[in-house]
Amino acid sequence: MGQCFQLAAPRAKRALRWQGKLGEILFDTSPHELVSLLAVPIEPAHRPVLHPSAYDTESQSDSDDDAASPSQSKAVNVVVDADGPKQQHAGSGAKKNPWDTFRTLPREIHELIFDHLDLQDITCVGIAAPNLWNTTQEIVLRYYYSVFGRWAGENIVCAGDDIVPGDYPPGLFSAEEEEDLNKAFLVRNCDLDGFYFDDYYDYGEAGEEGEEGTVPLTLHTLSNRPDTRIDTEISVENTSMAVFGGCLTRNEYWTRTMRGQSVYSAISSKYREIFVKRSSFFPAGQAWILRNLTTKEFVTSGSIALDAQFINGPFIKGIGFGEVVMSRTCWSSSDCISMSYDGQIHRGVWAGHRFDITTRGRHDESTKDEEAEWKDVSEEVVAEIAAIWGSEYGPGWREKYI
Repeated sequence: MGQCFQLAAPRAKRALRWQGKLGEILFDTSPHELVSLLAVPIEPAHRPVLHPSAYDTESQSDSDDDAASPSQSKAVNVVVDADGPKQQHAGSGAKKNPWDTFRTLPREIHELIFDHLDLQDITCVGIAAPNLWNTTQEIVLRYYYSVFGRWAGENIVCAGDDIVPGDYPPGLFSAEEEEDLNKAFLVRNCDLDGFYFDDYYDYGEAGEEGEEGTVPLTLHTLSNRPDTRIDTEISVENTSMAVFGGCLTRNEYWTRTMRGQSVYSAISSKYREIFVKRSSFFPAGQAWILRNLTTKEFVTSGSIALDAQFINGPFIKGIGFGEVVMSRTCWSSSDCISMSYDGQIHRGVWAGHRFDITTRGRHDESTKDEEAEWKDVSEEVVAEIAAIWGSEYGPGWREKYI
């Protein structure tokens, strides 16, 4: 039947949502999902730039807004955009317009408020208050930036479920940690509805080994324990398009015009700024490398790509960095891998190691003062890939696989 493998960062309590036979998940593009989790993004070249005057409450003036700044409000009548309250006369006894107050709060206060809003809310605020547009877009871009590289620097392993208790890759856990793990058990508890759920207890609380509902803890069960966060690849294109669409659907609640144009037009005019592409964070014009931070080794994109035209920044069509990491981080006590390959892939040479994907330029700059020398293992990895894929697809594996 073959064992199932789970790709995870057990120390960080994170895992990918899928698991399966190695002979299936290694070849079905599943590893591609790992790339965005390891790739460290570059800040977009055309990100919003905040000008100090945007937070100068004494001199703030927005030429595109019908509402006057607080410093001007004593001399003119004010109409707040987006159905905000109207201020008929701003004399000495006039009530302060809350919209003006909000728009001129310090940046730190705005950020505290925006922390409680979703991307659509934040974007709508920026559209309604042009002087806050750069602020809101910087926060939105900061979120998109954060969805990448979440596993960078974490210990990664692709654990098989035929692994025995106490079998861990060298260096993944300290001797003390392994001793504690070897005393832990996985207890399956049953609720009143007969639903089983997992929880972890110390050895003394769980009872003796073999007791009903109690199984020893292994690397595989540790990789998908109940408190593990399941990470998925997030498409910034889909997310940003949903933000744009969500802002448009709120148009029905905004019955007045904004600064002389309809709300729909105001939102539509911001489409190019709201819609974000992944390529903004991963320029294709730069060379990207996969780094093993544990061993100080790296693999270049140009060496493993089946064709140079398949390279799009760190993302490579066909065989890419994800396949390299998965094929070298497998760990199991059993050699049952559901593959034709007869190598020791189940005892991966990189199992439990730490990785990231970055540009060659950033790598050279960040390591120029390091005493330890980094090693390019691209040729070794390419030969290994050829052996694995060749055993699965035959002599013409390149053409067959693509």
